[in-house]
Amino acid sequence: MATSHARARNFNNYLGQLWNILNPLLWSAVYFLAFGVLLGARGGMDTQTYVAFLVTGVFMFRFISSAITVGAKSISGNISLVRSLHFPRAALLYPQF
Repeated sequence: MATSHARARNFNNYLGQLWNILNPLLWSAVYFLAFGVLLGARGGMDTQTYVAFLVTGVFMFRFISSAITVGAKSISGNISLVRSLHFPRAALLYPQF
């Protein structure tokens, strides 16, 4: 189901599934040019290490932000299901870790 959802989400894009990989790589290139080259804010790292940290960080940020967004939309989009189930609704507002 996740694969079909990903294909349906990118069906109208010209590049399709390749856009899922290409988009973070393009953002990494923009960040490298802005912070690595123009501002020189590499923090003493060599170029290969800086690019590796940058690409990993961008991919992880996009994954986590999309997971949080989809999770929040699934709760707000299915509010009738949340209201019909018998569990403490406060658990959605105040998670106990």
